[in-house]
Order: sequence, then C-alpha cells, then structure tokens
Amino acid sequence: AVVSTQSTGSYQLSKVGCKLVVKNFTSDIKDSEVYAHLLVAVCPEDKGPIGLEPLNIQDMTKRAEMVLEHAAAIDARSFVRARDIVSGIQKLNFAFVEILFN
Repeated sequence: AVVSTQSTGSYQLSKVGCKLVVKNFTSDIKDSEVYAHLLVAVCPEDKGPIGLEPLNIQDMTKRAEMVLEHAAAIDARSFVRARDIVSGIQKLNFAFVEILFN
C-alpha cells in the first residue's frame, strides 16, 4: 500500500507541475511542501481553488497548520496535528495522505 500511495502521490504532484518526489512519509513531508501541492491537486472543483499560500510561511509548524486548514476546507482533515507533520511521524502522515486520496 505504501508503494501504491507513493506512486499516486507522485502522479498527483506531477499533475500540478510539482517536481518533488516522495520516497518516505518522514523527512520528505516535514516541511509540508508536498502536502501543499497535493491539496492543490486533489481539491474538488466545488471546494476550491486551494492555493500554495502555506509555502509563504517560513515557520514549519505554522505552515503545517495552514496545510491542515486547507485540508479541512475540502473535508479531508484528520487526526493529524501540525506537530505530527513537522515531526515526520510516518504512520500518521501515511494515514493523512490516504485520507487526501479518498
């Protein structure tokens, strides 16, 4: 399932012109840049548009909080907290990505 989710994530990222590659759900997602791009890619038309505003925030925790606010706007908020993203907690981040794709 991890490989499938990574492949799906890479496809979604390429759809929005993002060249980032996700190889893991720890260090590759800590800065929330991947999440910001994924939210743009998976945002339903009736909920969007969602922009890349989180990338303008330097503080990684605050950036993660904005990413989670964007996720909530498309009904994809989960139990993941900003500190879980910044800490790179693999299981929680993997679960969050699964929610984004469902």
